[in-house]
Amino acid sequence: MLSPDAKKMGAVNTVVIKNNKHIGYNTDAKGAFLAIEKKLKKIEKEDHVLILGAGGAARAIIYECFKECKNITILN
Repeated sequence: MLSPDAKKMGAVNTVVIKNNKHIGYNTDAKGAFLAIEKKLKKIEKEDHVLILGAGGAARAIIYECFKECKNITILN
């Protein structure tokens, strides 16, 4: 079973066992966003974002980023 976000991202990096069920989550985006907000700034609607890479972690970050802004460039 996958969390709704992990299913949409197509990437899992954490598995939690609850009531004998394995549930896949992705924590990459949350961690990246916390780091960006702490060191740089909050991503806002009018921002332009550059993502380097297109692997599982990048897909998770792109997914979360797209919730905040639509100006995303991906270089792979």
